[in-house]
Amino acid sequence: MTRTKQTNIRLSVFTRQQLDTICRITGMNQSEVIQTAIDRFYQTPEIYSQIVNPFKEMAEYESETEEE
Repeated sequence: MTRTKQTNIRLSVFTRQQLDTICRITGMNQSEVIQTAIDRFYQTPEIYSQIVNPFKEMAEYESETEEE
């Protein structure tokens, strides 16, 4: 079972309308829509590269120092 934690956020009226529309069209609840949106945003190249590259750079540095 996935553990969850309640998070309170403030949304503009327009964003709230967008959220309600997405929920109505997809049949998803607010939490599911927000989780899906965050997951998709997280997977964009701009975000994902910031997560992966620091580890890649660290591994490259470690392999360089081992060769010396």
